[in-house]
Amino acid sequence: MSRLRLLVALMRIFAKPRLARTETPTQARRDFTRAAKLFRAPPFLLHLPGRGPLPFDDARAAHGTLLDQGYAPGQIVLGGDSAGGGLALALLADICVRNLQPAGLFAFSP
Repeated sequence: MSRLRLLVALMRIFAKPRLARTETPTQARRDFTRAAKLFRAPPFLLHLPGRGPLPFDDARAAHGTLLDQGYAPGQIVLGGDSAGGGLALALLADICVRNLQPAGLFAFSP
């Protein structure tokens, strides 16, 4: 069985029934935090804790942090899905105005 099929089967058995019983956003956050411990973080993940609900400012800060760490603009790829895709496009417009064009961008259903 491939890893993807195994993951799909496990999600159907464990995650979907649990999500169906979730009653509050607080409970959902607690469940997702607990489940996240089962997975390793993707390589090169940049997380900026302690910031308020300001997604564009966070995205701009993350991009600035990558530049501060020595990455060239052409080594950075922006991307997102749904609202994150729209956020990636907004960040693209902002950084292009500042002449910091990235290597690329992907946006699913922005």
